[in-house]
Amino acid sequence: AALTLDNTMVGRAIKTGQQLILNNVKETERANPFSSWLEAKGGQACIITPLTMLDERQAFNLMFTQPHCDQRFLAENAELARDAAHTLGPMLRRLKDDAHARLFRRAVECSPDPVLINEARPCTDPTSRIIYCNQAFVDVNGYTIDQVLGRSPRFLQGPGTESDALNVLRTAMQAFQPVRQIITSYKADRTPMLVELNLAPVADSTGEYTHWVCVQRDVTLQMTNAAEREAHLRELQALLAVIPNAILRYRRLGFKLWEKVFASASIELITGFTAAEVSGREWALQHLAEEDFNILSDNLELAYISGSAAAEFRLRHRDGELRLIQAKTCSYVAVTGETEIVTTWTNITRERQVAAQLDQAAKMADLGELAAGLAHEMSRPLGSIMLAAENAIRALHKGPEHLARVAEKLATIATLAQRGADMVSHVQFFSRIDGGSAVDIALHVLLNDLMIMAQPRCLESQVQVEVHIPADFPILHVQPVSLEQIMINLISNSCDAYDLLGPSTDPLPHKILIDARAEQDLVIIEFRDRAGGIPAQHLPFLFDAFFTTKPVGKGTGLGLSISFGIAQELGGNLSVFNDQGGAVFVLNLPREIG
Repeated sequence: AALTLDNTMVGRAIKTGQQLILNNVKETERANPFSSWLEAKGGQACIITPLTMLDERQAFNLMFTQPHCDQRFLAENAELARDAAHTLGPMLRRLKDDAHARLFRRAVECSPDPVLINEARPCTDPTSRIIYCNQAFVDVNGYTIDQVLGRSPRFLQGPGTESDALNVLRTAMQAFQPVRQIITSYKADRTPMLVELNLAPVADSTGEYTHWVCVQRDVTLQMTNAAEREAHLRELQALLAVIPNAILRYRRLGFKLWEKVFASASIELITGFTAAEVSGREWALQHLAEEDFNILSDNLELAYISGSAAAEFRLRHRDGELRLIQAKTCSYVAVTGETEIVTTWTNITRERQVAAQLDQAAKMADLGELAAGLAHEMSRPLGSIMLAAENAIRALHKGPEHLARVAEKLATIATLAQRGADMVSHVQFFSRIDGGSAVDIALHVLLNDLMIMAQPRCLESQVQVEVHIPADFPILHVQPVSLEQIMINLISNSCDAYDLLGPSTDPLPHKILIDARAEQDLVIIEFRDRAGGIPAQHLPFLFDAFFTTKPVGKGTGLGLSISFGIAQELGGNLSVFNDQGGAVFVLNLPREIG
């Protein structure tokens, strides 16, 4: 059987701490592995003596080979073994302590951090002496070992050493508490450096504190970099504070679950709430309607998936007023490796109000240009109404037999008045600021209504509008006024271009051709004229606000810019090119415009 501590007398002696004497190996149990091992080695008797050294428990074995070991002989040797154990224990302990001390010293000597050991007095005490320093301390501080040993650590201080830091050290050391403190220290050449001191008290076996161990670490560069980063951060925060756009940073916790990590101070300009107050789902639900909250949440999700997104939502300001906010969002990979979101909030309430005012101004400008033609067009039914009224009055004076004539004239008056009322009603509807709700309408019906206003302007410029709409052209779901405004602008521009050419010498009048076609989910409407086209150098700027090719005093330069904006708001696009001696404006729109 294998020998183990559990089945040997050595193991029993170690466990019990008692000396064991085996008088005759042959008298022990034959099945005992240890006895068999002794007999195989020629042993006739043995004395096993426990030996304790610090927290280690050991034993040594004296084996005897003479055939007859009497009791007295074994007792004398057992006493000698006990004396040896008492002597060897302290000796081995000292040897081990010396080995540990040498190992500790080598480890401290090899440490890249400066190490000091001084007497157990506060390091600010002038009588506290340094008794050890390692090579790293010499290398970093520039002193020799002889210049360090026996001196108080106070010689490392200088005019820049912080009194507050010294008070922290003094308080901790008087209570014999470990302490960590950053302080300004001085090298041998009196160059200051920032060091982190880690001090710990050392006690002897009785628990009395005898020394302090101090590990020094130069943190000058680290603290300088931290100070520079802090200065740059303050500068960045100051810049962000004056930017009118608020910048927010989010961390994704789960699907449509976001944690705000940062918000610039400008958030208060937009929301009326501080950056600390603008946090959490609860705040958003309190100040955004459910529809707008979903818009904002979807915007963050889309940016997280695709990289960027943009949206507009309404937010209730602290003052109770609604603000229209534009959010532009993008994702990025943070230093942690996680994908995070950065979004900018811009208050576009005033911008939209100004845009609406410009939109209205452009419509009124168009109406002003149409006013002369409308006045001419209205003058004819009004003249006919007056003439019919005079004829009816005369017929009434002639007697009852002329009542049929009176009824005929009154019917004429009613028809002409209704025509005038329709024209006035449509002009009023067109001039409203609100574009109205989307409705289902056929394109030819919309163009017929449009021509109530456009016809007088076309007649003035001797322009004939020719419309080609396929019989199977789909019904549109649009805001009529918004679409009419685009068309009025395009027709009016073509009339102005024809005016610059002068009267037509051709037997046929000037023409504006309107063609429409449907392609999948889009409708495409083209406005084509033969008025000379647009100079190539002007094409890139044609939809810019206040850009115009018309003579001074003719036009505002807003019509095409606003038309372009309306087309984009409706989900479409407006473009232009030259073809066959004229300009071609192409309006692309989705079939359904909510």
